[in-house]
Amino acid sequence: MILTRHFFQAFFRLSFLDDAGEESFRRAMIGVLSGIVAFGMLLMRLYLGKYAGLPNVDVYRMMVQADRLLMISLPMVVTAFVIALVSRSLFPDETDFRILMALPVPRRRIFAAKLAALFLFSGLFIGFANMVIGLPFALVSGGHWAESTLLSRALAQTVTGTLASVFTVATIVAVQGVITVLLPRMWLRGASVVLQTGMICGIVLSLPLVNRIPTIAPSLRAKASWLYFVAPAWFLGVQEWLLGSREPYFIRLGFTAILATAAVSLTAAGCYLVLYRRFDRVVVDATRTGTPRAWHMPLARPRWLPKRHPAYEAVQAFTGATLRRSSLHQLVCFGLFAAGFAQAANSVLGSVGLQERWLTSAVLTAPLTLIVATVVGLREAMLLPANLRAAWIFQFTEAEACRHRQLGAVRDTLIGVGVMAPAALAFPVQAAVLGLPGALACLPVVVLLGWMFVEVMLGSWRRLPFTCTVLFAKRPAAHTLLLAIFVLFWLVPIGGVLEQLAISGLWRWLAVTVVLLLICAGLRWLRLQSWGRLPLEFEDYLPDTIEPLGLR
Repeated sequence: MILTRHFFQAFFRLSFLDDAGEESFRRAMIGVLSGIVAFGMLLMRLYLGKYAGLPNVDVYRMMVQADRLLMISLPMVVTAFVIALVSRSLFPDETDFRILMALPVPRRRIFAAKLAALFLFSGLFIGFANMVIGLPFALVSGGHWAESTLLSRALAQTVTGTLASVFTVATIVAVQGVITVLLPRMWLRGASVVLQTGMICGIVLSLPLVNRIPTIAPSLRAKASWLYFVAPAWFLGVQEWLLGSREPYFIRLGFTAILATAAVSLTAAGCYLVLYRRFDRVVVDATRTGTPRAWHMPLARPRWLPKRHPAYEAVQAFTGATLRRSSLHQLVCFGLFAAGFAQAANSVLGSVGLQERWLTSAVLTAPLTLIVATVVGLREAMLLPANLRAAWIFQFTEAEACRHRQLGAVRDTLIGVGVMAPAALAFPVQAAVLGLPGALACLPVVVLLGWMFVEVMLGSWRRLPFTCTVLFAKRPAAHTLLLAIFVLFWLVPIGGVLEQLAISGLWRWLAVTVVLLLICAGLRWLRLQSWGRLPLEFEDYLPDTIEPLGLR
């Protein structure tokens, strides 16, 4: 029981946080869960009106099947995201081996406690997601044309949503287990980091597809064969069977769901069994031999550029090394980049087939969306400490003469990785739609707009990356949401208008470029007025905390 509680609490614990940081993280998680509850209530209200005025039973059947598929997919996405976040803790690791195996505790008890904690953790989120999202839909999706009772709809939705979420958890555990058991020890840590980051990015990129599920109602009605390759559709077959349908199409889908769930569950159990018998040989040396040198891609200055001040070089090298080695910081950075990529791709693909002006507008705003997501992701990753006990070296060497160079490395990293890289990534797409001259005209405008955004984001920055404590939920969630809406739905479209103006003529391009350059120069001048003059921050504070000036 004590071991189970220890492993269960470890799923919620971030090792780099101090006591205040852990308390703020709990508040942030409560805010996120409250947001999911509010989202479920909003869905309930929307579907209540949708099913109140349908004209006939055929329309009801077509819509309700697609909506049931959506309500199966949403808990799967929530569960997959949560389990992917803790995927590297799904199996006992080297720390568990070195600490627990030295105690008079049987190995089977350690693995049984880990499994029990995993069941409790995953069951908590599976139940929460299905109760908040799936069950309310079952309650309001009746209407005048409903062919099943309220109780049967609620039961079928709960069973299929739970089964689909169990399949999701078992799949992630099985994939992580296969990687742990089969991969060479020298590659295990690096592969686990890549796998975790890839899963998070894949889940985020799938959100636009999940959002479009209600539009495939005609494919469901036509019994499209491509749905056999869509995992949530398998569980829709189970739900239709529970509701009384005996159509061969849904029976085959449901049979596939049962087989797939059994297969991944057996694979996950087999990986636990192999790891149980080969715990020392699989785990102990996993972190000792490191990762392949080919994966150690530097983020520092290329050799052909002139050398900078040692303080600048040190901060840039430290930033690159941390981003290469820390899975948490990669998740934050690449996860937000994936969210921006999903938003941009959804906008561009959704404009295909519409009027040309809509496609042009989507292509013009795509690099700006990528820049906003990448800069915010990189900045948020830099706010998270890597190891608070190791930050003493930065506090010990903190000096006014080096501050502006150290902070300059942060700015250049944001511009290089957060602005130049997304602009280069979006350039081929703009060249394909706008033509090469149009893409070349947009490129400096995009870079200048990204530079402006970086200057705004760094206006009050006084930290070295990964060295300061962090407090979550310092601002209300509604405030953060409103800021995101303002940037994505107001500032980004305004930037697209400026790009459209720039490609409409040489003199307009020149005017837009000069105005943006002047604004960037003004923002840079304002930043430099206080840049490096105040001491660096190594402790995070709440906005209402009185900070002493330190005057003597």
